[in-house]
Amino acid sequence: MNCRLDEARQIAHSKGDFSGYFVEGFKYDVGNGVTGWHTTSYGSDPLRNPVRNYWVQDRTLYDFRLGLPGAPSEIGPKIENYDPAEYGAVLEAIEEWEAHP
Repeated sequence: MNCRLDEARQIAHSKGDFSGYFVEGFKYDVGNGVTGWHTTSYGSDPLRNPVRNYWVQDRTLYDFRLGLPGAPSEIGPKIENYDPAEYGAVLEAIEEWEAHP
């Protein structure tokens, strides 16, 4: 995907525990009717399950790099190798949030 979130507008924020992972999500409107979620997730043991940031769009995970002041966040390439349990928890969270905004 490889793009920046310069002018994306945050339209939702949710968090909770899903299938053994804590997931926090920020939904963005990126324009032209396209939305996506920046998610942060980690397992119950942060030493074994580090915090990970993803961009999720159409059930696909992309690398996500948080921006600093003066530098926007960036959506990186599609992630091909991921933990299936964490992926499932992230999708479960988004489905719950979309169903109950």
